[in-house]
Amino acid sequence: MLVDKRHETRKAVMEIKVTLRAKNQLTLPEPILRQLGIEPGDELIVCVQEDQPEMAQLRPLRRSYAGVAAGVYGTPDEVRDYVDGEHAAWSND
Repeated sequence: MLVDKRHETRKAVMEIKVTLRAKNQLTLPEPILRQLGIEPGDELIVCVQEDQPEMAQLRPLRRSYAGVAAGVYGTPDEVRDYVDGEHAAWSND
């Protein structure tokens, strides 16, 4: 059990050993998937703080956010052309 000193409440901690495979892949065990509420194909955000590199935090990327800004800046080709044009302009300064 982990004790949160700020509120003196007990929080259950789930620790399960996983192995990093050759292609930098991890398989998350079912209990972790259930706890996070994720399923195959979902995207995760991995957070690592500079002062605690041994601690990684996983957060599901909310499905409702996926694609929310798609097309706002045009098609992928239009965006690429714009960025390339900006880069070229910087070179001319």
